[in-house]
Amino acid sequence: MRLLIENQLALILAVCPFLFLQAVAQNASSDALQLEVARDGAAQSGRPLFKVELYNKTARPLILDLGTNVGGKEYAGEIKFSITDERGRMRHLVKRDPMFVAGTLGPYIVTIPEGGTFELPAIDLVDYWSYEPKIAALALPAGRYLLTAEYTGHNPNEEFIPAPAQPPAHQYTQNFWIGTVDSNVMVFTLTSPIGDQPAH
Repeated sequence: MRLLIENQLALILAVCPFLFLQAVAQNASSDALQLEVARDGAAQSGRPLFKVELYNKTARPLILDLGTNVGGKEYAGEIKFSITDERGRMRHLVKRDPMFVAGTLGPYIVTIPEGGTFELPAIDLVDYWSYEPKIAALALPAGRYLLTAEYTGHNPNEEFIPAPAQPPAHQYTQNFWIGTVDSNVMVFTLTSPIGDQPAH
């Protein structure tokens, strides 16, 4: 009987890796901040686009460092994604930030008011690298996937040195939210592949 139960459990985990990953992601939460991933239309090629929503669950404003501001263009590199295929293989994704810096460099700071929401729309997976087993362009065959996001808040004052005529970051904001929050699990289907597929 014990052997039968162990075999059934192994079969469930092998056939349904999505269920296990979904339970793990949904149990992760923050008392102050909620992170959600959702569909946001489709690109011209037909592949899905996504959006990230950050909800302030507190009775005070939350000040977040989302990444980097390069010459007036914002890169939310502190919001990181993971994608899992039907076989349970997970890839961690990193934003394709600019290779060359033109203009001023500083933190990408957002303030979310009490009970408010901040949204990052039109997120396209082709704008991300995969870094398993090495950093490379993301390549995904058609199929069903799970997408999750993670945000880690920290104080950017230790990372950015302002220009001589520019006040330090702590003069703009003083109390950055510090912590980590995981998103819900977004299930989606690619009807056509992304990137160059390896030869079989």
